[in-house]
Parts: sequence; C-alpha cells; structure tokens
Amino acid sequence: MAEEDAQVTIRRLVTRSPTMIGVSVVAIIGAAVITGRGPATFILGPLLLLGLAMIVVRRTWVDTDAGTISRRIFAWPTRTVSWSEAEVVDLQRNHGGQLNLRVKGSSGTILASVLALDAGGERAMQSDQLRLLAEEIERWAPAHSALAGEFRAQAEHVDAGGGARTSPLAERL
Repeated sequence: MAEEDAQVTIRRLVTRSPTMIGVSVVAIIGAAVITGRGPATFILGPLLLLGLAMIVVRRTWVDTDAGTISRRIFAWPTRTVSWSEAEVVDLQRNHGGQLNLRVKGSSGTILASVLALDAGGERAMQSDQLRLLAEEIERWAPAHSALAGEFRAQAEHVDAGGGARTSPLAERL
C-alpha cells in the first residue's frame, strides 16, 4: 500500500441546509460591513478571517499503516493519537445535536462527527467511513470493539437507506 493510500480522510458532516448557508453568508457580510469602518477594520477583520479559516480549513484522517487518527486545523500543528495508546475511544454528544467519535490520548483529543441532528439538517457519516473506523478500532484498540459493532450497525442502516434520525446511533443523542 502506498503512503498516500494509508491516509484516509474522514469526511466532515457539512450542512446542506439553505437556511444555515444563508445565515452564514449574512453573518459574514454583516461582519464585513461592521468592520469596514475605522479601527475595527484592523482588529475584527483579521479575526473574522482567522475564525473563518479555522472553520473551513480542517482535516481529520486515519493512517491505516501507523494505526493513528490525526487532525489538523488551519495552521496549527497536527494532533495525532495512536489507537492502541488511546485512553478513551468512545462517542460523545456535543449538546448541539451532534454525536462525535472521541479519541483521547496523551497528545490530546480528536473529535470526528459521525451523526448530526441539528439546525444544519440530518446528516450521518457514510457507511464506508464507518466501516473503516470499525476496522481500525478492532485492529488497533480491540478493547473498544463494542464501539466498532455500533459503527457496523450504523453502516448497515445507512446502506439500507435509513435516515439519520432513525439510525442506531441516534439513540445516543
């Protein structure tokens, strides 16, 4: 397996809700108008752009050869956690309608959204991604194989055309 084949990007659960996209565009335009005058331009403008970059420019990936999950946000250093050395591998609600895979190790915590029932609409991680995570958990962190089973059940539900709200993981929200 080639080096680049070993790194599999975990796709984000991005909203496709026209309302959320519209609200975001209005907020960005409003902030630009507000900061377009006087000293606020030099302070709030760059902060707005930095915040937007942090939201847009982020990547989470699994390295199947190394047995790690990594996350990079904008220009900050990459955070990598080894599955086999992770202290915690579980699901965590964010109290905003999202369910995240949480992998916590000595180098920090990585979160990856697996299900969302929020203002951005109902979204679930794709089945191929769920199966990949299940395989990696079973291979590198077998103590957490119950979670791998939940991911496989979710993948079957997604493949069968089931919705996010009626999915097996929705009970965790």
